[in-house]
Parts: sequence; structure tokens; C-alpha cells
Amino acid sequence: MVRMMFAPQRKGRADAWTSELVRVLHDALADRIALVANQLQHPDPGRRVDALRMGSRLIGR
Repeated sequence: MVRMMFAPQRKGRADAWTSELVRVLHDALADRIALVANQLQHPDPGRRVDALRMGSRLIGR
């Protein structure tokens, strides 16, 4: 969910739009971490390997 900042919150802040973007990215990253954690616990070995691949993308390797 993207929250818009009201004018009083934006006043005097050159980076007001980027703070909203950072919040959205943070929420998306939290969802990806939860997905990887869930996949690591799956009984299917293939899914656990997929989780390792997803995790490596999260850390940029």
C-alpha cells in the first residue's frame, strides 16, 4: 500500500517523494524475505534449492 504524504509533511523536504519509495521497497523486501524463509522450510528439496537461489539474488550474489 502506497501512502501519500500530506502537504505539511512534505513542506521543506526535497526528498519527500523518495521516502515513500523507500517505504514501498522496504515492504516488498520484507515480503521477499518471508517468501525465501517459507521456501527454505518446505519439505520439497527442489523448493529449498529455489529458496537458496532467491536468497542469493536478495544479497546480490
